[in-house]
Amino acid sequence: MEHYDGEAPINLGGGTDVSIAEAARAVAEVVGFRGRLRFDSTKPDGAPLKALDSTPLLQMGWRPEADFRAALAETYDWFLRHRAGGIRPLPQGERAKPSTEVPSMHAGLFRSLYRIRRVEEEVARVYASDKIKSPVHLSIGQEAVSVGVCDILRTDDVVFGTYRGHALYLAKGGDMSAMVAELYGKVTGCTRGKGGSMHLIDTECGVMGTSAVVGTTIANAAGYAYAMKLRRADTVVACFFGDGATEEGVFAETLNFAVLKQLPVLFVCENNGYAIHTSQAKRQGVPDICARARAYGMPAERLDGNDVLTLRDKAEAAVAKLRAGEGPQFIEATTYRWREHVGPGGDYHLGYREKAECERAQANDPVRVIGELLPPDMRTRIEAAVEREVAAAFEYAETSSFPASTELMTDIFTEEADEFATSRR
Repeated sequence: MEHYDGEAPINLGGGTDVSIAEAARAVAEVVGFRGRLRFDSTKPDGAPLKALDSTPLLQMGWRPEADFRAALAETYDWFLRHRAGGIRPLPQGERAKPSTEVPSMHAGLFRSLYRIRRVEEEVARVYASDKIKSPVHLSIGQEAVSVGVCDILRTDDVVFGTYRGHALYLAKGGDMSAMVAELYGKVTGCTRGKGGSMHLIDTECGVMGTSAVVGTTIANAAGYAYAMKLRRADTVVACFFGDGATEEGVFAETLNFAVLKQLPVLFVCENNGYAIHTSQAKRQGVPDICARARAYGMPAERLDGNDVLTLRDKAEAAVAKLRAGEGPQFIEATTYRWREHVGPGGDYHLGYREKAECERAQANDPVRVIGELLPPDMRTRIEAAVEREVAAAFEYAETSSFPASTELMTDIFTEEADEFATSRR
């Protein structure tokens, strides 16, 4: 690949040329650090770098004529290091200086949090229409746990999650349109309409799967981490599970195995205080999950899962230890779900919790807290772009087709699957 300096024009497709600096701003404000951006030097249009497919950028409302902000200079540096490969940084003194007022990290975190919140609110709104063909376990109120951890993971790092997995899927870079189409049971869904809300997969972004069965992905994550260790890769595995899963036998067995093999896995317990309708205090004689993790010989820390900045910092430190070969790490992130266990509404009428509990959590809403750190005009632009993305995702799901009958026996393992699929053609 040819070497370009930082202000060399790059082609975004459709005859749109912008500087790398402008592209970096777009990455920060519109598609986030883990957007599906590809560099391709083989295009015959004379540009050594046909850097980005502009379609997702333009659909979300970004326009290249927007001003590049000095506050996003660190994103520009990141862009040069991690996306551009052969691009040469600008000479000393010519590079924009980072702003001390609004780190671009805050913009990225807010976008990710707001993106998850808004798509799930729309899922809740649409759910009563019966267009969504899957039970939904909403992450509203718990978004910061997935966002804080996933923000420091690389694209080649992988995550395993639970049936309450929308936030994890999106925070790791999963395709929103494919997720919504999956909830609609459409063939364009991320598992071709067969998995629904509880079984989300996007391997290109490192989302290896979520599961409807409590605790199952804990062992899956350890197995993947073991494979990475045998390959001597520096890939990290993050495994998300609820407080209820810590009562499954697989939790104890896997943590012990992970310590014995010194696996590069970050265990993240999203402790929302309830396993369906039963509080942790009524289920665990000693409700100290971190103490149980330490008993197996791994470092463990209990954090406020709504404090996305502290959580991100702690996750970053834990991941650095994993890459250094220091063995598994454990984070318990206390959080709170705002909606019912499964479904779009509230469930306070059931009597197992009080509305005042939720109101205390809502007073510390991470979406609002991080949003208030941004200039109003920046926040407004991010919100508008997300609203367009959410609308486009639901339109995509609405207009997509249901799977054909020939799909019934594909992507499964049975002795008769091939014969059946052939007979249906």
